[in-house]
Amino acid sequence: MNQIAEGKSIEQCMEDVTVTLKAVMDYAAKEITEQIDKVIENTVEYNYEKTEELRISGSLSELKVRLNELHDLVPQIIEQKFEKFSINKKENISWFKEIREYELKEKLFTLYKSIIGETGKIFREYGYKDVSGESSKRHPAFVYTQHGTTVMGPEPKNEDLLEAQRKWLDACKIYVEV
Repeated sequence: MNQIAEGKSIEQCMEDVTVTLKAVMDYAAKEITEQIDKVIENTVEYNYEKTEELRISGSLSELKVRLNELHDLVPQIIEQKFEKFSINKKENISWFKEIREYELKEKLFTLYKSIIGETGKIFREYGYKDVSGESSKRHPAFVYTQHGTTVMGPEPKNEDLLEAQRKWLDACKIYVEV
């Protein structure tokens, strides 16, 4: 048995999983809402003619309401999407035992991109052709970091989020071991 796991009760381990998961979801919500804000800002500015057209037709305020609703729902969406990672699901016990950190990062980044991608879907409903951060396949190809740079690949560069994800995975592995 792992030295950290020795002497811990199932209840203590479950508390650790719960606390670390809450931190992951909080950091993810912050990161995702910042990225959504950047997508909105850049898409509206880049497509200024479409934005002006919507303003004149009166549809811009409706678009803003929809985007604000998505923005406000990010914490609940994240909580809902993280249900599939629940340590309480029997099928996840062995999954957490075997998964590597990089595999979890990839799965979580895909989850984050899917939430950010909802912004593009809303913009497309209002006739926007070019949505910031999307590839030609209408999926986010890159995201904005907290430093305003873009990253390609399987993970955000937010160190707080990445550290929280590591701690959560460690807590899950200890829980499974105990």
